[in-house]
Amino acid sequence: MNEEGMNIVGKRNDHGVVVMSMPVKIGFRRLPLLIFALLLLPLCACAAENPEIDEKEKAVGDVVNEETSPSQSNGAASQIPEETAEKAGTLPIVALQNHEAETEAKKESIGNYTLVKGEKYPICREFLENLNYFKGKGETPMAYDLRIDSQFKNFRTLNWEEMPIDEEFLKNLFDDRYPSQPNTRDARWKHFYSDFLGEHKLPFKELSLHKAPVQIFRDGRKSFVLRFIRNNVPKKAGEVTDELFILADNLRIDPESFPFSQGAGQSGGDLFYYDGKIRNFLTMFDSYDPVSKRRPAIVRLYDIIEYKESAGLFRQEICVYTYE
Repeated sequence: MNEEGMNIVGKRNDHGVVVMSMPVKIGFRRLPLLIFALLLLPLCACAAENPEIDEKEKAVGDVVNEETSPSQSNGAASQIPEETAEKAGTLPIVALQNHEAETEAKKESIGNYTLVKGEKYPICREFLENLNYFKGKGETPMAYDLRIDSQFKNFRTLNWEEMPIDEEFLKNLFDDRYPSQPNTRDARWKHFYSDFLGEHKLPFKELSLHKAPVQIFRDGRKSFVLRFIRNNVPKKAGEVTDELFILADNLRIDPESFPFSQGAGQSGGDLFYYDGKIRNFLTMFDSYDPVSKRRPAIVRLYDIIEYKESAGLFRQEICVYTYE
């Protein structure tokens, strides 16, 4: 090395070894750069002697890309966590089968209706199909609202219309219902008025009224059926809290509709047509069974029969169903 510096040249021989020579002239100010270059040369030589490192790194990158790819190289679907798959609507097959089995089990836990009277009548058999059609599709058993699916063409429900709660109308209803029992009528009216209409009426008791046109008399007179329902009244086993009354065109009880229009025990539930003839549907519940966790019920269907000799409407039982 002289005062101006020294010349250094690095060459690689046939075996990849770097050989140093110094024919090139370099200044002292560039010496730090020269030292840095000398430190890098062994690293370069190491990389050249181990080309498999690049291949390993490439292989690792391929594996990472393959694991994060939406589809795998063999075409198999990637695994989706069950909770995520359920939200996406793509439950794994086993989970889907379990889900369907649980759904069926829940349906089976809902009781069935059984026809116990009236097997020989088509109306009884068809209505049984209708009752069990709603299994798992809502409230079961049917409470006081009659439901008939559209596939049962022989049945037709009434067109009910809600009525306002009018005190004069209700007072006339009590007068017409107990025409020959003034003392009973007045006592019943006072009790009813106190519970449902008075200043201190019970807050949990409500009343709803609905009427519908109905063809019930053979002479074709215009009639309405009134559905009188006491809502939110605690129900006892076997008790009917809704009543049906047949009204004349002036919306007073038709006197020829007795005993049907004498209320509880004589009528209740709902009316419907079967093959053009009016019928009566009624559900009565038993006490809740804590073992089966069900409330057994009995459903009855009645014919409405008009007796001209006695000028009255009577119910005749034709079908009986149990629900357990």
